[in-house]
Amino acid sequence: MRCDAVTGEKQNLGRLGESIARAYLKKHGYRILATNYRTPSGEVDIVAYDHGILSFVEVKTRTSLQFGTPDTAITPHKMKQISKVAQQYVTRHHLDDISWRFDCVYIMTTEGKRPTGLKKIIGRLFPSVSRPEAEIELVKNAFDLDSLHRG
Repeated sequence: MRCDAVTGEKQNLGRLGESIARAYLKKHGYRILATNYRTPSGEVDIVAYDHGILSFVEVKTRTSLQFGTPDTAITPHKMKQISKVAQQYVTRHHLDDISWRFDCVYIMTTEGKRPTGLKKIIGRLFPSVSRPEAEIELVKNAFDLDSLHRG
């Protein structure tokens, strides 16, 4: 039972991070095309356009450094998986003539849960009050296909 609770907390944290990332990307000119895009090869958190370039965005969120910084969670295996999903997206949507890249959004937040109770009510009235504080880093072109094939 404890394992289910931990998994649920991780999923909630992941959803919170992806929500923060979407808002951040929109604020910086990205147009979101898809979220949690899945194929048999895996999943990409966000697919978006950034000024004419198709961006496949991986989001990593942490509430502490206990398991390392967010960027350490994107392993070469994960990069290859994202690459396969991206190639499938491009093929499926006939976007072979569009430039694309891999971006990452790293989030360190001081609060891993969404507000509840009174905080949630206050948050509806004053949205900035109940949002968790977060440090957000967007890394454009975080990795490329050439580096994956060499590694």
